[in-house]
Amino acid sequence: MSARQIPTLPPAETFDRSSGWQYAPLPTQRKFHADLRTLHKGFSGPIGSGKSVALVYEALFLSALNPGLLGLIGAPTYPMLRDATLRNMFDVLANEGIRYDHWRSENILVLPDPPFFGAQILCRSVDDFERLRGTNLAWFGLDELTYCPQAAWSRLLGRLRHPGANRRCAFGVWTPNGYDWVYKLFISEPAADYKAYLASPRENKYVTETGLYDSLLGTYDEQLYRQEVLGEYLNVRSGQVYFAFKRQAHVSEAADYNPRLPLCFALDFNVNPLCAVIAQIEDRSTYMDTVHGRKDLHINVIDELFLHNSNTAEACEEFVNHTRDYRRNGVPLTVSVYGDATGSQRKTAAGAGAQSDWAVIKEYFRVTPGYQMSFRYTSTNPLVKDRVASVNGVLRSAAGECRLQIHPRCKNLVEDLEQVVWKSGAAQLDQSTDPMRTHISDALGYLVHSKLALRSRVGEVGTSPV
Repeated sequence: MSARQIPTLPPAETFDRSSGWQYAPLPTQRKFHADLRTLHKGFSGPIGSGKSVALVYEALFLSALNPGLLGLIGAPTYPMLRDATLRNMFDVLANEGIRYDHWRSENILVLPDPPFFGAQILCRSVDDFERLRGTNLAWFGLDELTYCPQAAWSRLLGRLRHPGANRRCAFGVWTPNGYDWVYKLFISEPAADYKAYLASPRENKYVTETGLYDSLLGTYDEQLYRQEVLGEYLNVRSGQVYFAFKRQAHVSEAADYNPRLPLCFALDFNVNPLCAVIAQIEDRSTYMDTVHGRKDLHINVIDELFLHNSNTAEACEEFVNHTRDYRRNGVPLTVSVYGDATGSQRKTAAGAGAQSDWAVIKEYFRVTPGYQMSFRYTSTNPLVKDRVASVNGVLRSAAGECRLQIHPRCKNLVEDLEQVVWKSGAAQLDQSTDPMRTHISDALGYLVHSKLALRSRVGEVGTSPV
């Protein structure tokens, strides 16, 4: 690609890196880049605060300060590296007109022109951090640091020892993720030569103007909104998992069968208990919702299955027993089936031979009249935290909206939502006090996440002008 002359970086005391670059850093981005003394520095901020863009530009600035030397840019996993971090990198290089070579087999970027003079950037995922040994680096930077293992950061610190480096630096960018190792290392108990720059919410007017933050107010639950949008540090994985659930607000006999709506059947393939919820989804989206690409979906859980020492075929029989009265005038019931992705491999059905749980369900309803089935399960289950956040978001959004109602007959689901707690010190649900708990709320979670997914926003793209 064609190149233009990139200006030499000025001294720190007269720092203004926007001069001669297309980059117009936001206030916190500017402070982060201007710090040329701190050995370990971080950029923490909410969605849209320009973290990923800051990561890329800091990598370029350090490459310019260490011409001809080796640095590393990393992400928690290879898909994140490929789809977010490198995508941002290539966008910035193109926008700035910086010529580069990409050695695809080694996944190395080479910047041949001044002021880089052949500087190289290793592009690596850090999930297998033992592979990070053996390289002398002038600098390194990690995207979404809170999703990276602390051991990866430690391994890379051991490689930050290039003898020719003019400016050694280890840096990371991240969205708050509770009181984790990153919070302790950079904010609550910062070690020597550690400093974090915390971006303010809505600092990036380019994102604010899109209405993203306002749309998330009606989608995220209050805790997730405070963490992801306001950038606050919260202990979101302690105590009651479904903190937004309130029996008085969410349990109602109004959540009963509506013959105008299709059914949803969502399963968790445990053996004892094998659980499922039967629900209906009402689309209350307005014309303006459609214009802006939004959906206002409300979920009514009308019944549940909670079967002890059971199997998938028996769950299908119970579903038919619970829904037989809904059939009218010979018209088949339309049913969408959701659930546990492990059902593609797991075989809980007695006498099912080599059939998986999902295969058993498909075969059962192939020969059972009165039902028109479609299957909506995915190849992998969502992250627990994403599934939980989706459920809390429909229980009560940050704007105070409730989009989930449960019929009183669903006693086990109500107990789950009230009683399931986080396992101490881990992002896992606690089953130690009652092994019957967590399964039926998992079934609900698969349905809610499939229809109203709140996926992790890792490595935002285009959140800052470049």
